[in-house]
Amino acid sequence: MAKKAKQPTVGQIEKIAKRMQERCQQRNADIEYRRQLRWREYPVHFGDDEKNPSGIPAMYKRTTVEIHSPIIEYNVQEAVALLSSNQPTTAIRIQNSDNQATATKAERWDAGGRARLEEKTGALAKTRDTQVAYYAGIRKCHPRRKYWEDYPESVEGEDDADYNKRTDKYVKDQNLLAVFEYCHVPIDTFFADPEDSHGIPRCCEVKMVPEKETLEEFGFGRTKDGEYLKTGAGVVEDSNDPSRTCKVIEYWDRTYRVLVVKGAKTAVELDVWEHPFERVPYFKAAAFETGETDEAKRYVPLLWPMYPEVEENNRLHTMRTNVAYQTGFPRWYIANAATQQLALDEKTGEPIVYDFNGPPNQLGPGQTLVQVELHSGFDLQAALRDSDERLRAYALPPVASGKAPSGESSGWNTANLHRFMVSLLGPLVDGLASQEAEIARFKLWCIRHVIGQKVYVNADVMDGKRKTGEEAIALGPDDIDKLGDFDLTIRIDPNLEMDRLPQTQAGWNRVKEGGQSMRQHLEEDCGNEAPEEEMERIDVDKMANRMFEEVFFPQAVAWAQARAAGEGVLGGASAESVMREDEASQATIGKGSPNLPRTPGLRMPAAPPIGVSPTYSPPEQI
Repeated sequence: MAKKAKQPTVGQIEKIAKRMQERCQQRNADIEYRRQLRWREYPVHFGDDEKNPSGIPAMYKRTTVEIHSPIIEYNVQEAVALLSSNQPTTAIRIQNSDNQATATKAERWDAGGRARLEEKTGALAKTRDTQVAYYAGIRKCHPRRKYWEDYPESVEGEDDADYNKRTDKYVKDQNLLAVFEYCHVPIDTFFADPEDSHGIPRCCEVKMVPEKETLEEFGFGRTKDGEYLKTGAGVVEDSNDPSRTCKVIEYWDRTYRVLVVKGAKTAVELDVWEHPFERVPYFKAAAFETGETDEAKRYVPLLWPMYPEVEENNRLHTMRTNVAYQTGFPRWYIANAATQQLALDEKTGEPIVYDFNGPPNQLGPGQTLVQVELHSGFDLQAALRDSDERLRAYALPPVASGKAPSGESSGWNTANLHRFMVSLLGPLVDGLASQEAEIARFKLWCIRHVIGQKVYVNADVMDGKRKTGEEAIALGPDDIDKLGDFDLTIRIDPNLEMDRLPQTQAGWNRVKEGGQSMRQHLEEDCGNEAPEEEMERIDVDKMANRMFEEVFFPQAVAWAQARAAGEGVLGGASAESVMREDEASQATIGKGSPNLPRTPGLRMPAAPPIGVSPTYSPPEQI
C-alpha cells in the first residue's frame, strides 16, 4: 500500500509559491509587456527615461502626440477567429463494435457538454486568446467538492421508483456547472513545477480575489491590523467594502487542495480538501514550443516578432508627429547670445519657451531667441518605411483573413489559405486539441470513479449550426464501462468552410458514382456530427420536392396560364418557363455560391481600411 502523502503546512505553501513565482518572474514580465503593447498602454519612451535614454529627445515631449498602433490586436483577432471557425469534435474508438452506439453517445455528450460549459463561461475562447497573444492557455476542470448540493433526500415511506424518478428529474434539470468547475486561468497567476511522466506534480494559483465574498464563504473575519481570523476566534471586524481584495494562494498537488489567504503579516489556511483525483486538474494548451526548459523561453506567441517591432514603430511614428508640429509651429527659446545656452525655468528646470501670442516678454541683457528643431530627414523617413515593411512581413498574410489577392482561380486562393493554416496554425491547433482531449478523458474518468451516476447534458447546443432537439443526453458509469479500453481524440479543423468545398464536391461525386455512402459523405466530407438527422432532413426535402412536381407545380402553371390569358402579364414567355425560373431563383436564396460563401461573421474581424499603413489608428483610439 502506497504511503499517504502529507498535507503541506501554510509556511511550506508560501515557500513553494514564492519559489515558483521567482522562477517565472521573467515570463510574467514578458506577458505584461505584450499585454501593454497589445492594448496600446505601453508608453513611448523619451530621452529622459532611464530605461530608454536613446529615445525621443525630452525637450519635444510637450509637442509630441504619442502614436500607438492597433496592429497587434487586429492580428490577434484574426488568428483567434481562424481557430474558432470550426469547433472541436470528439472521436472515440473502441475495440468492441457492439458498443458503437454507446461510443457515439459519449461523443455527443462530450460535444454537448463542452458547448454548454463554453456558453456559460467562455473559457475556451479566453484560452485561444491567451495562447495566440501571450504564452499558453490554461484551463481548470474538475468535479466540484459538493456537486448537486441540494440533491433530493429520500422521504420516509417513499417508493424507490418514485425517489429515483424524482432524483433523475433533479439531475436532468441541473446545469452542468453544478457538477464541474470549469474556468480559464490567467497565465500570469498560474505557477507549476516542471511536468513529469504523470503530469504536473503540483501547482499554485496566486490571485487577488474579492475579500468580502471570500471571508463570508469560509467564515473568516478581518482584524483592524489587516490579519484574518476564523469568526469567533477573537475580536474581528467584517469587511464591508466590496471593492477590497485579498491575496489568496490556491495550492494543488495530487492529493490536496489548500487555500491560503495572506494577511498583513501572516498567512492563514482558509480550507483544505483531500481530493480524489490523484492528479492536478489543470490543463495547458501550449503555444509554439522552443524546446527550452526555462519557463520564460519555453513558449512564444504566434505574433512574437511584432511585439518589439511595434514598440520601435510607435516611437518612429511619434517622432514624425513632432516633426510635423515643429515644421508648422517652430518653438523659440531664450538663450544666452554668447554661449547659446538655453535659459531654464527655476521651478521645472525646462527651457523657457518664448510665446509670441502671449503677453510681451522683454529679453534680458545678453539674451536672444533661438529655434531648436528636431533634425530629421531621410534617415527618419527610411527608418519609418523599413519598420512599416517589417510589420507587414510579421503580420498575418492577407489570405488568412479572407482578403486574398486575385489568382488564376478560386482554387488558387483556397490552396494558399490551406497552406497557411497548416503551416502557421498547426502547433496552436495541436496544443488546443491535446488540452481538449485531456479534459474530455478526465471528465469521463470522473463520472466513472468520482461522481458514480448519470450526468445529463442538453443536446440543443450540441451543434452550433443547427439545434438537434431538446432531448437530454445522459452518460453514466455503466456507459463508460461498456467502452472498455477506448481511444479518445479531439479533432480541430482550422480550415474555413470555403476550404471544404473541393473536398465536399469530390465526395458528392463519389456518392453519385456509388463509391461511398451518403452517411460517410456527410460525416467525413461535410464534417456533419449528426448524419442520421441530416439524412432524414434530406428525405423530407425530397418528399417536398416530389409534392411540388406532382401537385403544386401543375396548379401554379394553371394559375399562371389563366392570369396570362386575362391580363397578358407573361410577356410572351411560357407559363412553364416562368415557373421554372421562379423555382430556380428560390432555390438559391440564402445559399451563396462556392466562390462567394455566406457572410463569414466571426471569421472576418474588423481590420484597418485597405491600403493604409499597418499602424493606422482611429483618432479616438490614439
